Amino acid sequence: MDSSSYKNFCQSLYESLLLEFNGLSKGNKVLFLGTEEFMYPSIYIGSKLEEMGMSVFCHSTTRSPICVSKDKDYPLHSRLTLKSLYDSERTTFLYDMDTYDKVFIITDAPLFMEDAINFQKRLNELAYSLKPFCSDIVVLQCKRA
Repeated sequence: MDSSSYKNFCQSLYESLLLEFNGLSKGNKVLFLGTEEFMYPSIYIGSKLEEMGMSVFCHSTTRSPICVSKDKDYPLHSRLTLKSLYDSERTTFLYDMDTYDKVFIITDAPLFMEDAINFQKRLNELAYSLKPFCSDIVVLQCKRA
């Protein structure tokens, strides 16, 4: 898929999710969390809400195991270790989380994989790992572009 088609996909995705954003106000601190390679939709949708005056942050789970440090001049200070939503044998990471009023996990991981029960378990583990940062977490399952 070329970049303009992918941008059009993200715009359509944003438009289809508008009802999910009801109740958010300009003062809300909102996190859009993409999963692995499905990070651009969270950035795109987050930018649309930022244009509406919301305080938006974007993160993505990643396969990259990067060291963290307590040194204030070091760029990464905390790391969550998670199981991939795409492959139960793969580990992913999430760095430097903060507290948020609402978190949207945006994923294109297929709901109905060979091992659907373990997929749901991994998705629940991801949501549970975010509970210290936010109690209002929404999972947005998207069709692959």
